[in-house]
Amino acid sequence: MRPLNPRFMRGTTPFSVDIEGKGMTEEEATAIAWDAIEQVGGSRSIYRNPRQAFSAHSRRMVDVREHKVEIRYGEISTPAVATVSGWVFEIHDEDIEVLIRPPKPREPRAPS
Repeated sequence: MRPLNPRFMRGTTPFSVDIEGKGMTEEEATAIAWDAIEQVGGSRSIYRNPRQAFSAHSRRMVDVREHKVEIRYGEISTPAVATVSGWVFEIHDEDIEVLIRPPKPREPRAPS
């Protein structure tokens, strides 16, 4: 059986899954997301400039240190978000807030 390619997992993008398997704390992810947000113009710029879903510029990929961060501009019915290694942050006017944390690995069960 072929392994799953994260790019084709339903509801994800290549950068919303921690492909390398590196763990990241919430503080590290938040700092990286803030750096990416500042590189593209700040939270107010992203939050206050909605894009159409079909627009060619509705998302941007930003390199911060060795991480790729996806910035999606908000629309009428969807929030602006930043995604880094499985962490998803909602972007507001002045701050960001965690929406989704990456899944925790499960411990193998002992046979019963």
